Amino acid sequence: MNDPRSRTLFRSVAAALLILDAACRWPNLEAFYTQSGFLPLHSAVADLAGPDRLTVLDAIHSLAAVRLFVLGGVLAALCWLAGWRSRLAHAACAVYFVSLLNRNAFVWSGGDRILALLLVLSLPLDTAGALSADRPGSSSHVGAPVLRLFIVSVYLFIAASKYGPTWLDGTALHQILQTRQYAGPVGAWLASLPLPALKALNWGVIALEWLAPLALLLSGRRHGIRRAALGLLAGLHGGIAFAFPSLAQFQLVMLLALTAWLEPADWDWLGSRIPSVGEVLGRVREALRRLPYAAQGEAQPGLVLSLEATVSALGLALFLHSYDRMGLPHPRLPAFIARPAARVHAAIPMAERWNFFAPDPMNIDGWWIADAETASGERIDLWTSRPVRWDWPGDFSARFDRFWRDALIWSVCSRHVDLQPYIAAWLLRRAEREGLEVRRLRMTFMIQRPPAHGQARKTPTPLTLWVGRPAPKLTRPG
Repeated sequence: MNDPRSRTLFRSVAAALLILDAACRWPNLEAFYTQSGFLPLHSAVADLAGPDRLTVLDAIHSLAAVRLFVLGGVLAALCWLAGWRSRLAHAACAVYFVSLLNRNAFVWSGGDRILALLLVLSLPLDTAGALSADRPGSSSHVGAPVLRLFIVSVYLFIAASKYGPTWLDGTALHQILQTRQYAGPVGAWLASLPLPALKALNWGVIALEWLAPLALLLSGRRHGIRRAALGLLAGLHGGIAFAFPSLAQFQLVMLLALTAWLEPADWDWLGSRIPSVGEVLGRVREALRRLPYAAQGEAQPGLVLSLEATVSALGLALFLHSYDRMGLPHPRLPAFIARPAARVHAAIPMAERWNFFAPDPMNIDGWWIADAETASGERIDLWTSRPVRWDWPGDFSARFDRFWRDALIWSVCSRHVDLQPYIAAWLLRRAEREGLEVRRLRMTFMIQRPPAHGQARKTPTPLTLWVGRPAPKLTRPG
């Protein structure tokens, strides 16, 4: 990020993603982050993120306070977006987002964790950039190599983790496209393509995830190679977003990460082809710098550079410690560095795994039903407040957004079945607030495995997750 235009793009996209994320989380703040939600503090499953996790929300319990906290995060993101007091706003955004993730680790996604790491690892950078109310101050940008190394490592780890039989024989992509929890209309159309075409796409994805990051790493001053690699990776993420709309947030975060690889020559190349862009950006820059109290540069550049070097060194230590947790080969850290790094690693939601569809895609698909028997004898699905239907819900994405989908997938895992009674208890409390008298609740996961190419879907199999009544204690079936 040696160009202020690259830092401007990074800052603007990151801040916009934080604002969009807050808007998506807003309807579920009570369920996810309050004492009346499905994960109250000090519950048996509340410490998934670890006992040393860093989160301001441990001190906030009511819905009103959580809403104020989120609005504060949005305000910090807006200030960062405008480039007003950029360093302070950037730090506030990082604390805000890390606190959200660590308060309820069951609604994490891979994109959330990578975004949190990008926010933390980019703290040494002066993101005031070109379109900013602040004027860029003195900065060595020593954090940029750590940020770039992290981005390349994500791609290489994703590629290296695809060693399962389905990826090697070329059928993994078809299996993912047949998973209706994630695939959209474009994905369904791709799944209908001939098997040889799907296998070619399957192996093409693996090849691109290996070759493009290596090309970025080794491109040096060969700008054409770097631009080609960036274009191919951007096309990959765009294609995934269209095929799997529910995974679009991860793709946007990875597109944000790619901005770290833009060089001044790339902006000059773009400006020579679209000359009007420079004039528009110049007007926006001047308008932003008329904002009151805009910073006019750094008063103590030496102090700033020292802080940058310290945070960058810590970022490198965290990066290597993360690799130690992965079990991958890397230089061993001295104990006096490894121990503090481990503590900070525990406080920040480090993305140690990016192998959601690896080593093989999950061979399971389905949907959830909360079958409640009311006092009047009606059968109501507490997820929809409508009569129970056992077939595939056409409004699946609206019924289960990406946050609830993550939490419910966790609840199906054998390691986290203890989460099931907490979700059931929250559903019963919500039904009581809505005036619905429930006599009995059965939480069910309708399992329907993705079919092989050319085959029809099989009849779903109901898996009972929990059965209980509106009482202090719920009991598991059988």
